[in-house]
Amino acid sequence: MKNVYLIMLLSVMVGCSKKSDLPFSVIDYSCNNGWTSVYSVKVDSVGQTYIQGEDIKNGKWFIRTEISTATLDSLCTIVNKIDYTKLDTLYEKNCVDCGYYYLIINRTKESATKVLVKDNSNNDKDIAEINELSHFLDSLVRTIRSNIESVQFESKTKGFYLVSPP
Repeated sequence: MKNVYLIMLLSVMVGCSKKSDLPFSVIDYSCNNGWTSVYSVKVDSVGQTYIQGEDIKNGKWFIRTEISTATLDSLCTIVNKIDYTKLDTLYEKNCVDCGYYYLIINRTKESATKVLVKDNSNNDKDIAEINELSHFLDSLVRTIRSNIESVQFESKTKGFYLVSPP
């Protein structure tokens, strides 16, 4: 019986230490392509993902799902590359009708990094890691949406909830 308690205690300790190693508690990313769509995605440290958007084709939409552990690990790898000491809060070039993205990375409950990037800044080497994170999140949203393309929403303002991955 003591062995069972010891095993349970060790598994709880390992699980807790793994969560503290994550480079963020929440990532909040908003994207506007400048013309046809806008969306926001929020991913927390356990993979709960909330996506809300609006586009010309579907109107308003909302998705709640959980990303796989492999996807969460990939996201953590990208976030770990970011050198927060070199980041500014605004990257903007002279542009009319450009898209933009706004990124908030809550590393802890007390510490948040906020960055606004206008679309023409995509070639800026100072924010290569931020752009990589942006591209990853864009791809994540496209993948999740493509998996539910065949689902008919009851109303354009009602959400669709995906089943958690195995």
